[in-house]
Amino acid sequence: MYLDLTSIKNDKNVVLEFAEKINLETLGEGFGNFTSDKPFLITGTVQNTNDGFYLKGRITGEVHTNCSLCLSNIELKIDLFVERLYKLVADEDSYALVDFKINLDELVFEETVLNLPLKPVCHHDCKGLCPVCGENLNERECSCTQEEIDIRLLPLKQLLEKQKGV
Repeated sequence: MYLDLTSIKNDKNVVLEFAEKINLETLGEGFGNFTSDKPFLITGTVQNTNDGFYLKGRITGEVHTNCSLCLSNIELKIDLFVERLYKLVADEDSYALVDFKINLDELVFEETVLNLPLKPVCHHDCKGLCPVCGENLNERECSCTQEEIDIRLLPLKQLLEKQKGV
């Protein structure tokens, strides 16, 4: 979806308002383990300034993934504030404007992916899975015994077990 700015390219007093629905699944690979079955909404304004075209907007939507600790399905709400400056000749402080059009699909995809957590969790005190039996420790405790071993002392433990004949 492209936002056409030709109507404001010669007028610096006009503010172009927009509201578009963007479907992320049409953008191809690269979205990782995150899926979205509903379109994202991007709303905002674009104004022609002396420096270029200033976009100010908001992206809202939701993505689904698995908790990185307990693997349960979770839904993450996305609510982002976006500000970008577009220029015909981009520099390090702006984005390229091609044919007076802004690619909203690209904008929503980039901002969403950059703001997704690297290790999403279902809640801040998630206990995860038991490393022995795989039980979800948020739902119930397992009967596995977990011995905490300092990895630096593991060779000593192995030597003692060898001497005892264990």
